[in-house]
Amino acid sequence: NEQVIGDDIRNRTAEEMNLGKCPVCGGTLAIKHMRGNSQFIGCSRYPDCTFNIGLPMTQWGFAVRTDDVCEKHGLNFVRLIRKGARPWDIGCPLCHHINSNQESLAEIAGMTPALIETIQKRHVYSVAELSRSVPDQLAKKLDISTDAAVKIISGAGTVLEKLRRRTECRKFLRDRLIPRKGRSYSKIQGALRESGIMELADLARTDAAILKKAGISEQEAELLLSDAKAVYNSQVLKKIGIPAVSLKKYINAGIITPEAFCDHTPAALSELTGMSLSTVQKHVTKVCASLNRPTPKKVSTLAIERGKKQLLAVRGLTVPMLEALLRAGITDAESLRVADAKVVAGKSGIDEQKIAMFKKILQKKKDNAIIQI
Repeated sequence: NEQVIGDDIRNRTAEEMNLGKCPVCGGTLAIKHMRGNSQFIGCSRYPDCTFNIGLPMTQWGFAVRTDDVCEKHGLNFVRLIRKGARPWDIGCPLCHHINSNQESLAEIAGMTPALIETIQKRHVYSVAELSRSVPDQLAKKLDISTDAAVKIISGAGTVLEKLRRRTECRKFLRDRLIPRKGRSYSKIQGALRESGIMELADLARTDAAILKKAGISEQEAELLLSDAKAVYNSQVLKKIGIPAVSLKKYINAGIITPEAFCDHTPAALSELTGMSLSTVQKHVTKVCASLNRPTPKKVSTLAIERGKKQLLAVRGLTVPMLEALLRAGITDAESLRVADAKVVAGKSGIDEQKIAMFKKILQKKKDNAIIQI
């Protein structure tokens, strides 16, 4: 193969890249090699004819024409060749294009085998092509109503986004897993697909035990889940409207999921991240609204400062403890008095007995105040 790549491919003429007639306009389909690693099959009548067939990147092999011809479409077969690897025979590019897109077309809501056949006869082969279609033109091409065409285009857009997320997940796994003997990427992905893990969101919510069943080690599974949660939740939070600079501060503070925004008080988040209370409250409002969860009551900076003074007035409560209590959502004397000692201890890291003692002091103060009244 090295000799083929070194001598034969470089010396091929444009004519030797021709594959046959374009099924749409009758022009000539040919293999096109672009700068970088891109390659595809395009029509000689471009831009009047935009029909094209995508090919894998050249890292998987350099596309060449073979002498075999498809009986159905009259196109020469295509082969990918790469140094040190067996040739990858794609075969008839149009047959391959049709077969590789069949499953995704079937995923479009309301799609039937008969409609898929009609679509392909009109030389529309992929979900991407359908999603870019103009309703009136597609309706005319398929002999259907404009409303039906709109539904197909909308459904194609939904499936296309789903395919994008699946591709993103595959790339995520490839970037983090090293193939080993008996454990290829395709094997891992196949096992995960059987478990219903096809997108980054699925991966972020899955259990380490499922990853182990797919042939991923315990250490790899732990890192994979941690990364998946961070990447996926960052995407969600960005979509909600959390700026990238702020998001980085939240992640560094351990606030990774949207739910964590609603589980902490704005004061606690402000203390954890170092961001202003007003900024944090804006972010919390956005996140809670997107999750359909109640938005925490806004607290002024003045009220927070007043609450800090109340807490520091409690005998034995130090500044480091105050900071820990703020991170645990305790913002003033009253919130500490009514809180569950065990819960606060778990969140703040302060000994439960000390929390109970502080609560007792505050309760005594309240009781004395009532007696005096």
